[in-house]
Order: sequence, then structure tokens, then C-alpha cells
Amino acid sequence: MGTRGFLLARHLAGTSLAEVADGPLREAMETIGELWHGGDRGIFVEHRATDTCIQAIAYLRTLIDPPENAPLAVGGVPEDDTHMLQSLVAATVLASVGFRVVNLGADTPLAAFQHAIDHHHPRLVWVSACMPVHPARAKAISRWLSSLSSSVATVVGGRHSEALVARGVVHVATMSELSAYATALLSPHGVAR
Repeated sequence: MGTRGFLLARHLAGTSLAEVADGPLREAMETIGELWHGGDRGIFVEHRATDTCIQAIAYLRTLIDPPENAPLAVGGVPEDDTHMLQSLVAATVLASVGFRVVNLGADTPLAAFQHAIDHHHPRLVWVSACMPVHPARAKAISRWLSSLSSSVATVVGGRHSEALVARGVVHVATMSELSAYATALLSPHGVAR
């Protein structure tokens, strides 16, 4: 069974997309990620696996159709961070709980994040930091997150998200935590920023 078939079968069997991401997808990518240290062959395997996962998650995302009036979430990966899988998974998980999503992807400058917010007026903004964030950039991102309206929920995650510290920012370590927080935001009582 291919990756897409495996993930689809798990999801159709009742496993949430967040659980699939936190379980078999995360475990596989962490194992494959270790091969990178073994040289070019490991890099080839990791890049191929990443592409396969991106295709599978993108396919699953096409099966999710949040209502047109659903709140919007905008997010992506900071500048100089080329990892795109985690942000795609976050977008898919957010869509699965009822958000419309705009995934800005990898290597997104702060100005692009701000343009997206000005254009879309999202209810939630996420930033996924998968690679180390230069201290000056982390400070700029943290200041920017603090400057967002209190009506915008802000979530950061990823292996290097601890560098992003700002007033009202929620840190999540797993896609299940992201799913739970987003679900709470959509509840009639919501959550405070």
C-alpha cells in the first residue's frame, strides 16, 4: 500500500489527521531524517520520502471542504527555513477541524505573513519553525506576533519554536495539540488569546 493509501485508510478508519501526523507520519519522517547524516544516499531517501508525504497530505487535504463561512487560518514557515511538510500538515489538520486555510509554505518573509493577514483577516495565525531561527529573526517574529490584534489567535510549533516567545502565543508540540486548540477556538465560547 502506498503512502497515500496508508494515510487515507487510517483516516477513513476513524483516526484523526492529527493522530496520523503525530503517529506513523512523524515516526517515519524522524527515522528517515536520521539517514540524512549518512551522506548523499540518506539525503536522497529523505527528500524522496518528504515529497511522497507532501503528495499524500495534499491529496487528503483535497478531501476536506470546510464551509465557505468558516473562519480562516493563515500560516507558514519563517524565512530561511525550507521545510514545507510540517506547515502543510498543520494546514490540513486545521482544515479537518473546520478552518479554511491559507498555507504560505516554506521560507516566508515576515512582510509576506503581514500581507496575508492584511488581505485575509484570519482568526488564527500559525508559524512552524523546523530549523534553528537566527536570534535577530526570532526577536523580529516574536515582536510581530505580539503586535497582532487580540482577535487573532497565534500558534507556534515545530522543533525550534521555543525561540518564538510573544504575548498570547500558544506553543504546541504536536498536531493533536494544534487540533485541540483550533477546535476550542471554533467552539461557541472560544478561547482567550
